[in-house]
Amino acid sequence: MKKLTIILGLILLGSGTAVAQEAASPPGGLEKPQAVSLWNENFRNDDYKRALRFGRWIWRSMPRSFEFWPGYELEQHMGRFVTIYTTLAEQAEDPSIKSAYVDSVNLTYGKVFNEMKEDEYDVFDWRVDYGRFFQNFGDVIENSLPKAAEQYTLAMERDRQRLIDEGEGYYVRAIVLSKINEGDEDAALQMMDELESEVNQQVADWFDQQREQLFDTPEERLEFLNKQLSEDPENVELLREIRSIHRRQDNTQEIARINQKLYELNPSYENTMALAEAAVGNAENERALELLSEAMEKAPDDATRSDIALQIADIHYNQDNLQQSRRFARQAAELDPSNGDPYMRIGAIYARAVSNCTSGRETNRDDRAVYWLVIDYYQRAKQTEPSLASQADAQIDRYMSVAPQSTDVFMRSAWEEGATLQINGDLNECYSWINESTTIRLYK
Repeated sequence: MKKLTIILGLILLGSGTAVAQEAASPPGGLEKPQAVSLWNENFRNDDYKRALRFGRWIWRSMPRSFEFWPGYELEQHMGRFVTIYTTLAEQAEDPSIKSAYVDSVNLTYGKVFNEMKEDEYDVFDWRVDYGRFFQNFGDVIENSLPKAAEQYTLAMERDRQRLIDEGEGYYVRAIVLSKINEGDEDAALQMMDELESEVNQQVADWFDQQREQLFDTPEERLEFLNKQLSEDPENVELLREIRSIHRRQDNTQEIARINQKLYELNPSYENTMALAEAAVGNAENERALELLSEAMEKAPDDATRSDIALQIADIHYNQDNLQQSRRFARQAAELDPSNGDPYMRIGAIYARAVSNCTSGRETNRDDRAVYWLVIDYYQRAKQTEPSLASQADAQIDRYMSVAPQSTDVFMRSAWEEGATLQINGDLNECYSWINESTTIRLYK
């Protein structure tokens, strides 16, 4: 993963481009007209790597116009970047390099969809082209057909008849096939029924073939699919479709067996998480921790890794391993600074610490001082993620009622409103591992 990140960084920066260079500036101190001329010349000569060096700044800044270039259109040049990265991906022999160029194509489409207005480019064409990209790189991109079908569906929402006519119904068939492969047979049947009168005869005949395979009962469908699987036991798409039927029937043993088979064929993030979630559901805690740790290493981004870290924190919390639970909650916060859930978890961890430390004895004001720190974390949760405000406020109200009150503060000569208080072994040895500070405050 580290190697791939470095490669992608180099590809995105372009050969010879300094990291500290201004994002919107041409390389090497060139004036924009000079850089544009070299960009155009090298692209026309198919010298794509050199073209990137002189055109990458256009990708970064996405200028809408140039005074010296009346015929410039941003859509055309973003299309060039798709062509460049796609071609370089096709030519790459090293899988890591190929994957990095594929990521660059994804980033380019993302910039077009997210940063350009709909009147600045042909949305329909770009959605269709993006779908074809997913299909063309199915050996690199997981779930390529569903991703392609999503783009074709978005294109159909823009112009229904145009998508039906494009490619003699190719894209419509791709959407239907994706629904069937995902086990959403009802949606596939509904779509075919809706489009029956609008497609040509060839596509209508294909619809009929698909309907014949969508049997009346799940048992008939399973029998058919299992027969196909016996002839091709490593067919991942068949395994997934069989699993989807078993999920609808809640056949947990069969689901577990197929999840294990898919993992053995390809221990990808998706397949690892399927096993991990099953282990969590079965309270197989050690197995779940092992698989979640493995999935975290394979996760596609930091936000996903943050969510996994929280799942690990929850398992430790449920086992009363509070220090380990806090460790992974903190890791979740570091991975996704916009996520307030880790702070909610830490608040709960410290509240549990008070319960554990006072088990079998009366809770005193030193114990209840920990609740100030609990409140701090719930405050931090809603500040980080405002959507958590209602949930956090409910916890704040709860712990304000049991935190030290004004009389408790006055009874402790060392406590003064607004002063800092260390939550550690000075309060009680049981809290030594917390080792954080809070603020003394007055309630009531």
